[in-house]
Amino acid sequence: MVPVNIKKCSGYNDVADLLPDGLLIKYKQIWSIRYEHLLDESGDLYCQLILELTQDRKAYDIPIVRIIFEKPTGMILCPGNDLVQLSIDDYKIDGWEHGNFKVYDAEMDTDWELFCEAIHFERGRQKPRFITK
Repeated sequence: MVPVNIKKCSGYNDVADLLPDGLLIKYKQIWSIRYEHLLDESGDLYCQLILELTQDRKAYDIPIVRIIFEKPTGMILCPGNDLVQLSIDDYKIDGWEHGNFKVYDAEMDTDWELFCEAIHFERGRQKPRFITK
């Protein structure tokens, strides 16, 4: 396993000004987590996990960092916790059967871990969401 330099991940240039040092230290509050099923070009179904991180959950119309994990497996997620140091290890070189990358919180003993085949970064905006009855 080799730590991944997120500056080399797809879409990093879109969020480079938010993460200039290549670390997610400033963006560690979870804004949302979504699990989606999609169809690929050949019509096969696959899933992705979308993690949106913010600097401040109480602020609105501020940038968020969106990380898309393609074909996640072995997920252990505890969405109530902040992520102290989201880390990504490259498992491609070891022939790991669960995916190419391991994603986990390296600093805390939180239940936050997954494996995935690919990782993409996107920029988003934090918008308020209201509970409707």
